[in-house]
Amino acid sequence: MSTSPPGDGQLVGGYFVIVYLSLILYGIVVAQTYAYALHAKDDPTSLKITAGIIALCETIHIGLMMHSTYLYSVLDFGHPQLLGLIPWSAGPSVMLGMVITGCVQTYYIRRIYVMSEKNWWLTGLVSIMLFARAPFSFAAGGLMLSLGTWSAFRIQIGPLIAVCLGLGLSAAVDVTITSILIFYLYKARTGFKSTDRVIHTLMAYTINSGFITMICSTLSVVTFVVLPSSLVFAGLVQMSSKLYANSFLGTLNARQRLRKRSNNPSILNRPVSDSVTLSTRFSIGTKPQIEVYQITSALHNPASSRELYSTGVDTEDIEMNGSFSKGAS
Repeated sequence: MSTSPPGDGQLVGGYFVIVYLSLILYGIVVAQTYAYALHAKDDPTSLKITAGIIALCETIHIGLMMHSTYLYSVLDFGHPQLLGLIPWSAGPSVMLGMVITGCVQTYYIRRIYVMSEKNWWLTGLVSIMLFARAPFSFAAGGLMLSLGTWSAFRIQIGPLIAVCLGLGLSAAVDVTITSILIFYLYKARTGFKSTDRVIHTLMAYTINSGFITMICSTLSVVTFVVLPSSLVFAGLVQMSSKLYANSFLGTLNARQRLRKRSNNPSILNRPVSDSVTLSTRFSIGTKPQIEVYQITSALHNPASSRELYSTGVDTEDIEMNGSFSKGAS
């Protein structure tokens, strides 16, 4: 068996291809951020700040990726012995990617908390999985900075544990979040075509976004183990943050499209920070009707009146109490 070092193309060829794909995904992030900014005025400040932080982090992240690409393709061109060195930007980019992923997954965990009627056990389980993943990701970035060469990073047990467990937990969190959201969306079906159509669209979008990020994390682990002479795994790790960012921003922007598809979008146009309760009531001789009560703030309305909206399902954070009652006509 030949022991010669891998050629330039074998080592960084796949990495460059994924970098180019990541640039396309970053362009989509920019477009989605702009689209969200156009209709974000009614959203809570915390959600706007989160979207802004993710967009800013993605901009810094793509800059770190381009530094590595410039180093490999320009500064180290013609010097294959230098390609084995880990650029200083690789470690920070992995850590920053963890920050982006954590922000997005925290957003989805919050949705689980609301949709599950504040189920602390369920929310806590997913949160523990997310926090358990973070140390491994930061450890992988730190090892890149300390070891300095890809050969050392690929043969030592520390990086293997950090990469495999970190990405494995990330895939597990994606599967868990997706499964829980699908379960509660399925329970929210009402039998009305307009409402169920929105719910089915949300279910399909949730499955697609969770599946894509999970596949990327899984492929990162597989390529790290089976392709020791290639940096494909590094490219996939870098690209994963773009997938998470687009998933988050796509979820926010999808609300506008779903509002247009709803027959009665009044509640869908309310800020997602509003405290909303969804209940279904059955009356003899009448069809089931979903009623959403918006409790207005006592600071602005001393009478604490209730505004009544007839609607489908809020595409953001609806606090569903699942109460079913039968009343006499």
